[in-house]
Amino acid sequence: GEENELHASNVMLATGGFAADRSSGSYLDRYRPELLDMPATAGAFSTGDGVTLAKTLGAGTIDMDKVQLHPTGWVNPKD
Repeated sequence: GEENELHASNVMLATGGFAADRSSGSYLDRYRPELLDMPATAGAFSTGDGVTLAKTLGAGTIDMDKVQLHPTGWVNPKD
């Protein structure tokens, strides 16, 4: 394919979030530990891998405490 080069002062990277990773030291644990026990519908893919990759490449982050959990009524709080 054809290669293109783009230059920008800022880039927004949407990677799928990190709300499913409830492990010690996870992004959720670091930025919003009070949400660790809240049930949510975050898929198993939502582990912060995209954030980690971007940070490894030198990207900065902002507002990591702004986390969206979607605690819908069909989630059993015991799960």
